[in-house]
Amino acid sequence: KNRSSMILKHMSEKFNADTDQMKREMPSVINAVLQCYGGDCSNCAEKSAGTCAGGDSDNWFVRSR
Repeated sequence: KNRSSMILKHMSEKFNADTDQMKREMPSVINAVLQCYGGDCSNCAEKSAGTCAGGDSDNWFVRSR
């Protein structure tokens, strides 16, 4: 599944499709995803919008092509 669509779906559900809240939260989501790609999953469980739980085998870095 496409990660960006996962992020948007999660954010839409979390904030009941309130785009203002989604826009406010998105910078921290993007930062968490970028950190995850770099191998740091410390913020993933809280901030990755449901795409990484912070584990060693199910993160953006390992699953990216």
